[in-house]
Amino acid sequence: MKKSWIIVISVFAALLIIGYLLFTWFGRYMYNCNECAQFNIDNTELRTGIDIPGIHTGEEDMQCVFDAESNTKVNYFRIVNLKPAVMDAYIERSKFEPLAGGTPDLSVFSVLAATPSITPDNAENFYWKTGDYDDTSFLGILDRSTGQLWISVKYK
Repeated sequence: MKKSWIIVISVFAALLIIGYLLFTWFGRYMYNCNECAQFNIDNTELRTGIDIPGIHTGEEDMQCVFDAESNTKVNYFRIVNLKPAVMDAYIERSKFEPLAGGTPDLSVFSVLAATPSITPDNAENFYWKTGDYDDTSFLGILDRSTGQLWISVKYK
């Protein structure tokens, strides 16, 4: 009886270890998958810390371009829920800041069909987030009024 419990506990422990290792491997796989075809949203969220909420999935509503030469991925998404309270919560949760003062260099987004168009008349609708880590730098631009979200990820 005692021997059967040891076997059951050993098998259970082995399954837990295998599950943990598979989960860890899969997370690292998503983190390192820098192309547009597979795990694009997950990779972008993991690398930038920007949550990508419910988005439209039409071809014109979601775009991604990966440039292997510069090792840069540029994304465009159109957010589904534009209710002011939802957008305010999203901006706060993702730590976007108002685009006050100057405009960041938006030339990286020129490879997309939909590009940010910031003018003095609409600048109050735009928010941004930027970051620079050991293996990634990024720029995120959000148009609060239209729900358009642009994210550029530079892999180092």
